Amino acid sequence: NPRIVGSLAHTSLYALFIPENIPPITRLEISGGNRFVASGQQYVSSAALFSFAAIDPSPASGVDLTEFKVNGSSVQIYTQPFSLQEGIQKIDYRSRDRRGNYEDFKSSTIVIDATSPQVYISSPALGQIYVPLGGSISIRYGVVDNFDINVHSDALLRNLNNGTTVTVVNGQDIDPLSIDAGFWQLHVSAVDFVLNSTAVVSGLFEVIHDVLPPETMLTLGAPRHGQELAFVTSNSVVSLDSIDDLLASGDAQGLGVAFQELSVDGVLKRRFDNAAPEPGKNFVSTYTLAGEPDGFHSLGYAAQDSVGNREQIKVATVAVDNTAPQANVSLVGSQFRDVSGLPEVIGGPLFIASNTLVALSAIDPLVNGVASGLQGIIFGVDGSALAPYSQAVALVEGQRNVAFQSRDNVGNLEVVKTLQVSVDATAPRTQVLYSVPVLVPAYPSNAIPQNVDALITGQASIILSAHDPVSNGVASGVKITSYSLNGGDYGLYASSISLAQEGTHVISYLSQDRVSNVEAVGSIKVAVDNTAPVTTISIGQPQSMVFGLLTISTATPISLSAIDPVSGNVASGVKEVLVNIDGGGFSLYQGAIYLPQGTHNIAFKSNDRLGNEEVTQSLTLAVYALKQAGLTGIDSVDISGTADIKGDVVSNGEVSVKGTVIVTGNVTASTVTVT
Repeated sequence: NPRIVGSLAHTSLYALFIPENIPPITRLEISGGNRFVASGQQYVSSAALFSFAAIDPSPASGVDLTEFKVNGSSVQIYTQPFSLQEGIQKIDYRSRDRRGNYEDFKSSTIVIDATSPQVYISSPALGQIYVPLGGSISIRYGVVDNFDINVHSDALLRNLNNGTTVTVVNGQDIDPLSIDAGFWQLHVSAVDFVLNSTAVVSGLFEVIHDVLPPETMLTLGAPRHGQELAFVTSNSVVSLDSIDDLLASGDAQGLGVAFQELSVDGVLKRRFDNAAPEPGKNFVSTYTLAGEPDGFHSLGYAAQDSVGNREQIKVATVAVDNTAPQANVSLVGSQFRDVSGLPEVIGGPLFIASNTLVALSAIDPLVNGVASGLQGIIFGVDGSALAPYSQAVALVEGQRNVAFQSRDNVGNLEVVKTLQVSVDATAPRTQVLYSVPVLVPAYPSNAIPQNVDALITGQASIILSAHDPVSNGVASGVKITSYSLNGGDYGLYASSISLAQEGTHVISYLSQDRVSNVEAVGSIKVAVDNTAPVTTISIGQPQSMVFGLLTISTATPISLSAIDPVSGNVASGVKEVLVNIDGGGFSLYQGAIYLPQGTHNIAFKSNDRLGNEEVTQSLTLAVYALKQAGLTGIDSVDISGTADIKGDVVSNGEVSVKGTVIVTGNVTASTVTVT
């Protein structure tokens, strides 16, 4: 806005217009808190408040507003003092007058320090005990600050028993004898350049000026077992280790151990003198409990230093175990002991199966109330090195020797024991035998049926013969044989089996030895044939019945044939046909029979292949030396007309001839009529 400057003494008005384009001038102001400048950088505490003061130079329209931004954030209109967060803060600011003139942004970088220094005390440590000759009390602490690299600190030691204080500095070493005995703490305070402060107190540590007697530790050497109660043997070494304390238990700074004493069950057994006691040096002695019986024993021990400070007697209870454990063997599974010397048994006398488990166990006997317990069992088979036993084992077939031995927890070892056992892994074998009559393959192709193992009669016996084969020098022998007929329940085989019923039968069988090895089931199929063959006689020509008697000529063939009937689907087949003529004894029928003139009796029968014999049949015949008849009639012969017959005429009945019949030959009949 131009300002008007002029004089009203004239009638004329003069005006001068001066443009206003000068921006305001802004200043950053800090109030409150603590400030410090180092190397041109301004540091302030977190309590500081920031504000702006702006003026508009003449000619002035006046400051309209002030705006700012922090660390490049969006611009804000300043309204009131503000604080900033900890860290390095860049403030950009400017003002604008009422004419809209902006000044250029100004920048100030301020470090806001809101963090107190950190103090780390490394020595003295919580629980530390300081004694004369045991080293100095080291004052060691560190102070760090996020911005101030030269933090000021103060330190003092405070006695919690009497309130005494001692001013100290970092890095100082203090002789424990230069301060009072008691519990102390180190107090350290630190302040940075904007007056952020910290105070830290260490843990309690102790300064001791008293003198103590020695401390003795009893150690039980091998063999030993257990923690709260130690089990040992009379060979175990008892060690006494003493160290003289100066001012505190365990400081090991005393003037030296003069002697030690050891008693057993209240009786002094030994005094160990130290010829040259030395400060800070252990005095060690050893003793064995030789001659002490099994049971509980009290060991009393103590030491005295070279100035007469005597340790209180300490007591340790030990359990002396000089008795070895006792191992036992048990067999889990099939087993057999031959007590009578059976002839079929090979090996033994103790037999087991290959799946029978050999289990070992042991106990540590209680003697006078003491047993250290079983440590383990070792075993070996057939001379192998003894190895730890963990579970029951099975053995391979053969004659085996198992050696085993148990050990208790303090090394008492029993004498090696052995178990001799014969392991039988082979099942028996059963053979099927038959008593006659029997027909076994290869039997004739016309026998029925074909798919059987044997053809027998009801008179035959089936024999199951079992034996236990010797394998790897062992055979426990057959215990039982069982069989099943036609799928029925198994029964014990005691004697031979007979099958009376005709037909096909299946016999399943198996045998078991004395350690329960069972053979695979075997089976046979047998066919039973109890039916005899049937024989038929055939009479050839010429033949006739004369007076009720079959009459044949010497040229008439006589034939025999036989069949074996199928019964129960079984027929073993005809073996032979036998014939007996006139009581002369049976002979094998070999073809057609021709009889001489006369009256004859023919007896005949057949046998099948299993010996089933047919009941004898017989037939009586009259045999004549007849010529060949021209005409033969059974009941009668009628001839008429002009017939011309060349040959004999034969009839059982009447022969009637009528007409001019010509017969050239003989006429044989009961009645001959010619008309």
